[in-house]
Amino acid sequence: MAVVTILSVAQVAPRLDPINREAWNYLYRTELIEMSRFEKVPLAYGFSPSGGGAPEALSAFCAPHFLAAPSPTPRSLGDGAVAYQPLSRWGLLSLARLAPIAPLIEEAATAYDLPVDLYLTILLNESYLDPLAVGPTGDKGLSQMTSKALTMLHALSNDPTSRLYNPRLMPEQFQVFDPEFSVCAGAAKLSWALTQPGADRWGGAYALYINPIRGLVDGKINVRHTAAIEAMLRLRATVALLAAVYHFAGTDIELLSPEERTLVGISAAVRGQEIGLAEAYQQSFAVVAALELDDEAMYLAVFDQLFVTQLQGDRATASKR
Repeated sequence: MAVVTILSVAQVAPRLDPINREAWNYLYRTELIEMSRFEKVPLAYGFSPSGGGAPEALSAFCAPHFLAAPSPTPRSLGDGAVAYQPLSRWGLLSLARLAPIAPLIEEAATAYDLPVDLYLTILLNESYLDPLAVGPTGDKGLSQMTSKALTMLHALSNDPTSRLYNPRLMPEQFQVFDPEFSVCAGAAKLSWALTQPGADRWGGAYALYINPIRGLVDGKINVRHTAAIEAMLRLRATVALLAAVYHFAGTDIELLSPEERTLVGISAAVRGQEIGLAEAYQQSFAVVAALELDDEAMYLAVFDQLFVTQLQGDRATASKR
């Protein structure tokens, strides 16, 4: 009887209350995935310089070659950048947070065929690139996942008829605070949002990213999300400055400051699988500490809560040499 009731509500509700029907069907025709089950799972599967991930990609969750419709060309954070301006201290703090995960963002944007500038702008507004971010309504991680978002993404990624079919996205074990998972999950949600009727590249897509069911209905953005959209749009200038650093790192690296060169070098080392995420965050923190940027708390929390096992293993290996 309970199952019949749930299905009846799922069928009737869209007629009574204007919503995104596709999101409603993906969410309410399956069992809710409780995010709390995946908050304390240890990181035991992340990629490493020894090749722990898929050889064709950094991430095991959204390798571009596994998706049905990836971008025909790799996405790069430097795409479209035209002017360089030295970063302020705030900009350097942002670049330091970005450096370890920049290759993950590029790869996820490639896998899900996303405008990489749009995706980075959304991630900045959602979490300010803090892997352990917890939002005011309990959203978690870099891409601010919720139980409902995980439920929808699980259904969407396991639907063989979907353009976003990717059963690797949510295996039996994952960790919602893991940057590798969170970046892929957020990319999948944004890619879905961009395909919805009336979803323009910025406001409408972000409204659906925030609220897939009621963020954008019949081409109208929910007024509850106007402030968040405006805040996100203001970050486009920051993203343009960061993109310029990555662009000129590949065309005229001598133009960059020594700190900028060091930080984009961390991204290059991660991209080449020379170092893993734990070491990348360590190297980024070294720059933050040297510049006396006020961001120590985030890094110490990341080391203590996410990468403590890997770092202990690295130190043990080093002590045997």
